[in-house]
Amino acid sequence: MKRRVVVTGLGAICSAGRSVQELGDAVAAGRQCFSRIPDPRLQHLRAACAGLISDFVAEEHVHDPQIRELDRFVHYAIAAASQALSHAGLTPRDLNADMGLVFATCSGPMQTIESHYARIIQGKPSLSANKLFAKKYYSGAHALCRTFGIKGPSVTVTTACSASAGAIGIASDMIRCGMVKAALVGGSDTFSSTTIAGFDGLKATAEGMCAPFSKPVGLNLGEGSGFVVLEDASHARARGATVVAEILGYGLSNDAHHCSAPDASGRGQALAMERALAQAGLSREDIPYVNAHGTGTAANDKAETKAIARIFREKAGSLAVSSTKSMIGHCLGAAGCLEILAAIACAERGVYPPTANFRGAREGCSLDYVPDMGRAWQGRPVFMSNNFAFGGNNASVVVRAGSERGAAVEDAADQPDTAVCITACGTVTAAGLGPDALIAAARRGESLAGEKRWGPVTAPAGIVPPIDERSVDRRLDVRGMDRPSRLATLAARCTLTAASYPDRPKDLARVGFYLCIAGPPSGPEEEHITSLLQEDFRISQVQAFPYVVPNSIAGNVSRALSLTGHNTVLCGGKGIGLLGIALAAKAIEAGHVECCMAGAVDELSERIMADEISAGADVNGSAPRGEAATWLMLENAAHAKARHAEVLATIRGSAFASAAGESASWEEHFSRTVKRAITTAGIAPADIGA
Repeated sequence: MKRRVVVTGLGAICSAGRSVQELGDAVAAGRQCFSRIPDPRLQHLRAACAGLISDFVAEEHVHDPQIRELDRFVHYAIAAASQALSHAGLTPRDLNADMGLVFATCSGPMQTIESHYARIIQGKPSLSANKLFAKKYYSGAHALCRTFGIKGPSVTVTTACSASAGAIGIASDMIRCGMVKAALVGGSDTFSSTTIAGFDGLKATAEGMCAPFSKPVGLNLGEGSGFVVLEDASHARARGATVVAEILGYGLSNDAHHCSAPDASGRGQALAMERALAQAGLSREDIPYVNAHGTGTAANDKAETKAIARIFREKAGSLAVSSTKSMIGHCLGAAGCLEILAAIACAERGVYPPTANFRGAREGCSLDYVPDMGRAWQGRPVFMSNNFAFGGNNASVVVRAGSERGAAVEDAADQPDTAVCITACGTVTAAGLGPDALIAAARRGESLAGEKRWGPVTAPAGIVPPIDERSVDRRLDVRGMDRPSRLATLAARCTLTAASYPDRPKDLARVGFYLCIAGPPSGPEEEHITSLLQEDFRISQVQAFPYVVPNSIAGNVSRALSLTGHNTVLCGGKGIGLLGIALAAKAIEAGHVECCMAGAVDELSERIMADEISAGADVNGSAPRGEAATWLMLENAAHAKARHAEVLATIRGSAFASAAGESASWEEHFSRTVKRAITTAGIAPADIGA
């Protein structure tokens, strides 16, 4: 059964206001909600204003003292999520493991990270365990689960500026395929000095207030958080919830083109839009309005205009298109959700959101951008919302707005179950290249963790030895990549080879790619932030900036291997790789792709180890640190059979739960999760052999 996914709760905080009502009022009126950037270190930048939140008091929203110590992006998230849950009338604890969380962010704990590098420069690098955790991109998800008692699967999507749009799609898959009955979904980002300096160094910022598709060219950054509560339609109906919208479909893609610039042809963006329409079961004629990514930069606005024209063809000229960023700025990882909330709020008011500050169309921008003032919504309250990102990660979501209480909404027709199998594996570990090397070392009982000096401390570590990429594929070029990107590319190429998958671009476009990580590449992060702090924010080179975001790894792999298919990046702690495999399997079940590479990569750098040692981690304990990259090729069983692939295993079932929202003991929590996995697999405990 492919279930319908409805929206029953909304929450927002941004420069336009502290609620979805205030956001909708501002956007419908075309009001630009910008203020001057107050940081004196940034006064020499082109960027003079941003969509900033004023007078936010964390203590009014965050009551747990430990969570108050976390980064401000977490506090924004709790404020918006609380609104959404209250609006939905839903208490997550009541649903136990049937309610999940899909959180999203771009820069995440960047204010905390900046403060840490400032202390390092001052010769005060020490970290408490709490501050080390506060630097994690997934700290927000943990805090949300703990605050609201969410006990189901929890994951953080880190695809930069498309993150929360992708999160809504991934959560809808979880519900459609029966993984959960409901999910809290949203994104959050704060204004960051090093982030605005990076955009300014790329000459991507506007000198005044932005004017997407018009003049002046350039973006304004914003900050904020947006959340929705998604539910299985039958669950919402049974509890008499008010439905405010429905998620009809979504699409993901990767440009496989450039670290920061979009493919000028708009092809990659058009793929995401095309896939969203396909899952929604709609044609271009069914969409009267597109909420554009619309950053205001010359490259982005031109490429998106081409992508929209490519998809909507002769209808493009009569299509209403506008940019919410013209009013609240570019809110990065929160942008997708906030912009969908704004469009829902405007649809309820019966007006298209406008593009504010519009002074005539810019060259290459030839559509109807709803200039300056909203106008009457024509036709059905259905819209497409686009968000595109550094690293080439694109997301499009198709939404139907409209309220209904306890309506007799029906699920989609039954569809045959989709068996998902594993047909290949590729690894890069301390044992070397390929799973055979790892298995051989295990059979010999060989430890792969050699002693290594980490500053003042010696500790064992499993470090990947040098590997000649030409031994993997003589066409492969990993020069210039950071370490996790090199490891991930080698392992992914090995996986494609082991799967005997064809190398033609049209075939590779059908391969999904789910990348799981614990954190971003440490090298670019350290280079970008320390150079700014040491040079008083007068940056002379910006090569590192596009690679600070966690999804830069996926972008590097996708470009090297021409992967333009269903593509996302998931961040978490231990076990995120397993959850990524399960979510990739759900993407196959939902029909986004017939095959998908799912796996994980993490490096072990001097910076990472220095932080762990500083925070008091037991690096000489029973579990040595290590680095590796591993991918599995997952396939629809029918697809694998049609191409005569060898089936190594079949995924029978899975279950995931968040311990952060649990009051029970860890043992009880783990036992329930294992039992749930066995139940979903349709087997008995006695059937498990290992």
